[in-house]
Amino acid sequence: MIKLEIVKQYETDHVEYLKSSTTFNESTAVLLTINKEDKFDLTFVSEDEMYFITLEDLGSFFDLSDKPVLFSMNNYVGVIKNSTEIYLYAIGVRKPEIVTINNPILPAAIRLSYESPVSDSDALAVCFEKDYYSGQGRYLAFLNLDTDKKLANWESWMNLDTKTFTYHRDQKYPPKIDSAMLKKDDLYIFTSGGMTTSVHKWGMDYFALVKSTNKGVVTETLLDSGDLTRDQKKRGVNGIFSSSEKYVLLTPVFQNDEWEGKQKIFSLETEELLTIEFPRSLGKYPQVIDHYGNYFWVYLRDKKHFAICREIH
Repeated sequence: MIKLEIVKQYETDHVEYLKSSTTFNESTAVLLTINKEDKFDLTFVSEDEMYFITLEDLGSFFDLSDKPVLFSMNNYVGVIKNSTEIYLYAIGVRKPEIVTINNPILPAAIRLSYESPVSDSDALAVCFEKDYYSGQGRYLAFLNLDTDKKLANWESWMNLDTKTFTYHRDQKYPPKIDSAMLKKDDLYIFTSGGMTTSVHKWGMDYFALVKSTNKGVVTETLLDSGDLTRDQKKRGVNGIFSSSEKYVLLTPVFQNDEWEGKQKIFSLETEELLTIEFPRSLGKYPQVIDHYGNYFWVYLRDKKHFAICREIH
């Protein structure tokens, strides 16, 4: 179990939706949020302050086909605007440097997905959609970025091989990708199954945490849900990697399955599935959205507020 205590809590009426998160350093999380004017913000949350940078150049949330992809690298926070352009924000600077992405090898009709890539190198595994647009990526593109020279290029792209997943039934489309992480030359992927129907209406068919080659061949399965369609009960879990590269943050879709709506954390170090004990004052629906150093950042879904917590040992 991970037992948390509150370090700092922020109330705000500025945030309408939370889309993704990363960390700037051990004390500051950066969130991609949408404000009440339907504009994207970078929301900086630390023990000292919370502030917003509106991404005016992205336009309205409703006008975009590509989803902005948030990431951090080498003391920069970045936003991949589309397949050709990156915004880089340095510490304390509100105006970005614009980096052009070279080597246009990706398919013509793609849409980037919100999922924030986690990496310990200058390479990122970026989720995108093609052919079938459901709002969630099924493909990964590998992006090399030199933050010193401000150079970027696509290296290759892939999808997971369906043969590994026993309960993947629709062979026309590969497994969905919730998030991806590059760590010590290993590629970790959390997949939330392969169904093309609405998860909220019908549930998932499976979910899994795997290691894969950059060609999509699964080399190891770390977590496997089994068949989630074994009866009439709807089930489903989404997973994102923490910026610390230590955890997979697992959030159930439904309140009435075996998870009972309670978030859990998978430790990549011990390969244990851990429960979370939140402070009662955080309300009914707290959700850990990132971890780095000593801090866990928590989103209060019912209030749309944020908290910084640390583990009680």
